[in-house]
Amino acid sequence: MGFMCNVIEEAVAAGATTTNIPDTVGYAQPDEFGARFRYILENVPNLQGIVLSAHCHNDLGLATANSLAAIMNGATQVEGTINGIGERAGNTALEEVIMALKTRREYYNAYTNANTKEIFNTSQLVSKLSKMDIQRNKAIVGRNAFAHQSGIHQHGVISYAKTYEIMVPEDIGWIGDKIVFGKLSGKHAVSMVLGQAGIYLDKAQLDKVTAKVKELSDKQKEIEKEDIIALAFDVVHELEKEDDLIKLDELTVITGNRITPNSTIGLIVNGEKKLGTATGVGPVDAASNAIKSIMGPFINLKEYNLRAVTGGTNALASVSIKFEDEKKNVFISEAVEPDVIMASVNAIIKGANKALTFKKKQKTDEYV
Repeated sequence: MGFMCNVIEEAVAAGATTTNIPDTVGYAQPDEFGARFRYILENVPNLQGIVLSAHCHNDLGLATANSLAAIMNGATQVEGTINGIGERAGNTALEEVIMALKTRREYYNAYTNANTKEIFNTSQLVSKLSKMDIQRNKAIVGRNAFAHQSGIHQHGVISYAKTYEIMVPEDIGWIGDKIVFGKLSGKHAVSMVLGQAGIYLDKAQLDKVTAKVKELSDKQKEIEKEDIIALAFDVVHELEKEDDLIKLDELTVITGNRITPNSTIGLIVNGEKKLGTATGVGPVDAASNAIKSIMGPFINLKEYNLRAVTGGTNALASVSIKFEDEKKNVFISEAVEPDVIMASVNAIIKGANKALTFKKKQKTDEYV
């Protein structure tokens, strides 16, 4: 390091105001990189007013650690990039250094005047312009940086954010949902989302929705708030349908580009199992016709609407239908499922139950 000190001394004597100490291939370790800066300060005279800069690469994943070690040992400048982009494994991620100094200012005894509230927007802009995606679990700016999926973590954050958050998301201008729903989610997070939407369930209903969220997470990687709300509405009906006259027992659908779609369906009608088979122009039509083969034409499907609750091919399917009976009474029903055909069949059965219940009540009223 004696030669390095001689070079720095000559550069300063020649008028240099900044001297850069690089770890060009990302080989250094924090202790030795920090010691290098300390050695320079102890052995090079006339460094007052000279910017001592650290330039680190991330080949061993130590660029941020090395940069912070340099700061602790006298570096006054860090060179890096947003999102840690750069040659090979990248350079020091400036957003990590900035937030480390802000969050642990007393430990590092250093600070920066960077406007931290622009970190997230800047990160997104760099990602867009460089066409380099940010990994979900990237420190500070990743989509999951402030997200919590574990039930105990969700409960803690909802009760008191600092339980699991060492930084305030708003300090970096972070935009996103703190709660990520999946297999580890608990009922506290589900209840919070429903409460925000003005939906309040009893314990049995809430437990059922939470169970469905966990079940859905096995089929759908990302679960959105809209999914949970849709599941809640579906569960409310499900827990109230013990007296339904028609219940789905089994369903089989076969379809393809070279066969006529056909369906076999088993229903429990007034406690009796009935089996129906039919074809159709598509799998949903075939399933619908199979139900009609059992129930008869006492109701007519007037409207059928299908929508994805959230984006993506694995989104929950929400099916809403409108029926008319022989007396032109209108019945509306809806079902939500990960599968389009199951959502359609359940919506049809719900509508049929409404029509039969109404018909049964009318007959009872005639004798009152």
